[in-house]
Amino acid sequence: MTNPGQRPSIPIITRAIVVGIVLGSSLVLLLVAPAFGAPTVSNPIATPPANVMTSTISVPTPSATTTIVATTTPTAIPTPVSTATQAPTPLPSATVMPTATRAPTVSPTKTTSATVAPTTIPTATQVPKPTPTTTPTPTPPPSASAKATLAHAPAGSMSITYDPATRVAHTVLNMAGLSPGGAAVAVVLNGSCAAPGGVAWRGGAFTADTHGRVSNFGVNYGNVNGVPTSHVVAIETVQGGNETRANYLLACGPIASTKTAGTNSGSVTLGSVPGAANGAVNGSATLTLANGALTITVQASGLAPGSTHASALHLGSCQWLDAVLNDLPKLTADSSGNASASITIDHAQPLSPTNNWYVAIDYNSTLNRAYFMPVSCGNVVLA
Repeated sequence: MTNPGQRPSIPIITRAIVVGIVLGSSLVLLLVAPAFGAPTVSNPIATPPANVMTSTISVPTPSATTTIVATTTPTAIPTPVSTATQAPTPLPSATVMPTATRAPTVSPTKTTSATVAPTTIPTATQVPKPTPTTTPTPTPPPSASAKATLAHAPAGSMSITYDPATRVAHTVLNMAGLSPGGAAVAVVLNGSCAAPGGVAWRGGAFTADTHGRVSNFGVNYGNVNGVPTSHVVAIETVQGGNETRANYLLACGPIASTKTAGTNSGSVTLGSVPGAANGAVNGSATLTLANGALTITVQASGLAPGSTHASALHLGSCQWLDAVLNDLPKLTADSSGNASASITIDHAQPLSPTNNWYVAIDYNSTLNRAYFMPVSCGNVVLA
């Protein structure tokens, strides 16, 4: 109640206290102060009547929301007030507390190698595949020919010097085409190579190397009266080992003597022995290459009538005997001591100046590859 002439005081219309909800018990205590003639609020969120100011505050909580509503009757103002109805203050949007979100576990930074941009591989230019063609027929090597002139083997030389003061004759021998590893001796004979006589001097034995050579073999002959004249020097075999021939004359040559005041010397060219069987064999070998086939024809004379001899194409030379490259047909002499044979070798090596080949006729009918006994030999020369 207000006294007349006095400004009315603002009465306390409603005081409401809502004590919240206790966890787990659903117990609600509602304390409402007595209302003194105040209108009853049935819905605090409904639109308020005119001239009524309504303030609503919502406080969000994680589990429950307590809403406090206070309604105040405005003080009467003597002057008329506008009838405009104040639009209700829109409820503020409920502030949503952000949900605590676990920070994502940051995986340990993995050290990675710097990524290198891949090198662009240049596109290989494709070579066009050749169109398959028929394999061309190999062109046969050009035709060629060669020849070997066969002469007596072995061969060599001897030098002789004489010292009148000491009555010593010094000889030096060089030979090639001997039986490899064979032993022989130089002798001074009376007579001639066609009709050798008795021995005047006999030297010391020597042995050929593995290529049938002997170099600078020296022998001194004492108590002599100078270089012999009308004599010959012969190389005679020493039987033993692979050498089956006894006192066989391998080579022979007359002594060419030169005598001046106070000096006496001589020289000998050693070659064929016409007085010995198969001691003067000569001939030829022709080699013809055509279409990859090599034809070799051997012709010989001076062989012992009716004798048979092996022949072969060798590597090396008549001055350096070496391995057999191809066996050639055997040669059988006729009654005059002549023989010939021919052979064709397919897929043969081409003829070349660098071949280093020779053709040899052997003393034996079967070639002993460990002990050649050449009686005739010729180096192959390209025609």
